[in-house]
Amino acid sequence: MVGSIGNNVAIWNSAHQPLIVGLAASARLPAIFPTRSFVDQGGLMSYGAVPAEAYRRAATAVVEILRGAKPSDVPYYQASRFELIINLKTAKTIGLTVSPTLLARADEVIECSCCLLRCTSPVLARNGSDRLVWRCPLIGGRPEVAG
Repeated sequence: MVGSIGNNVAIWNSAHQPLIVGLAASARLPAIFPTRSFVDQGGLMSYGAVPAEAYRRAATAVVEILRGAKPSDVPYYQASRFELIINLKTAKTIGLTVSPTLLARADEVIECSCCLLRCTSPVLARNGSDRLVWRCPLIGGRPEVAG
């Protein structure tokens, strides 16, 4: 699905995520994506609703309808929880410095020097600012040193 938002183009198709992430990286474009799956594939950032909350809300609506409620009577819920995920490896690759303020606001920061999808044992840890950080335990045969 492609939609136009002003002069920008929004692309929402999971089948083309690797291509989209690769094109943004090859053009050194700082792209922000709607879901974390883009960031897991090497995208710079994602900011969007927490998927688990959206799925839970959708399941609740389905249950209400299956119990006999008219679909028009089931309330629509706007997402209330959003997450910001930043991939520092990608930022470094495209020559972008992410401000400490933005890093402090991030729910999760990926500081892995390899692709998480290929890493056999990435480690999720808490950093000093109480945010979650992915780290690869084997970079050059040694554990990554927190920076």
